[in-house]
Amino acid sequence: MRGQRTDIVHTPKAILDKIKSKCKETEKGCWEWSHRVGLNGRPQMSVRGKQTLAYRHAYEAYYGPFDSKLFIMHKCDNPKCCNPEHLELGTNKDNQLDYIKKYGNKICKASQHSTRPANLHGKDLLEWLLTNYVVINEQGCLIWQKETGKDGYGRVKYLNKKYASHRLIWALANDDFESLENNNLVIRHCCPTPNRGCCNPEHLKIGTKSDNALDIIVDNRVETIETIIEWLWIYETYLNETKLPDKKEYTKITRGLRELGLVKETTKDNYVINILRGKSYKYLHEEFFDWTPKY
Repeated sequence: MRGQRTDIVHTPKAILDKIKSKCKETEKGCWEWSHRVGLNGRPQMSVRGKQTLAYRHAYEAYYGPFDSKLFIMHKCDNPKCCNPEHLELGTNKDNQLDYIKKYGNKICKASQHSTRPANLHGKDLLEWLLTNYVVINEQGCLIWQKETGKDGYGRVKYLNKKYASHRLIWALANDDFESLENNNLVIRHCCPTPNRGCCNPEHLKIGTKSDNALDIIVDNRVETIETIIEWLWIYETYLNETKLPDKKEYTKITRGLRELGLVKETTKDNYVINILRGKSYKYLHEEFFDWTPKY
């Protein structure tokens, strides 16, 4: 009988009825939460022993299960509303850009005097950090506004241990604390213009130290990857047509690329030559040629 009682209490309709009973209905149709709130001021509720935002429970009960990495956005602009018809799913980037569209960049400034509440974990902590400790820029980067190290990365303390802010935020957004403690893995910045201060989960990817090293090379390249591929394609065509046995006419090819306008005036000949011979961008060079140059 107890099991049957629990099943009845936790049906989607019963959950929605319980949530609605703890809300006041406004003229706009919002179910405005009037019960217990968390340390971040958001409506809190426990269902099946799971304590989280009440409007997340309402959305799941009404529409069904959804990816826990997604955020709940309020179409009604009322952060305490639990009416599922006023809610929609979105990424953190959607949430931030929607916030700017409605209120402007000035409202999106980090709360410089905010005192971080104790005992915040998981999505609640993630939401609080992204609301109070970052500023969004035109490229959608969420720039960390608190403690920053000499290396340009933010610093934040969590469970008596200090982490790089972007690393902790990635772990919170992806619910992956095992990778957080793995020193062989790095959290890579994949922003439109890489920014070490960015904490936008949409701009962060996990990878190895080798992946990170490649990112640094690519981000600091003199020419675009598309241009470098075009150099190699022309070089390959030239070699196939001339059938040169030594394959070492790098200077001649470089001069020809420059005459075609495919090399910037500020790009040095040695930069181009090292790419043609496979000393630089070897991974691209190997895609074009089945021989390894000696240097």
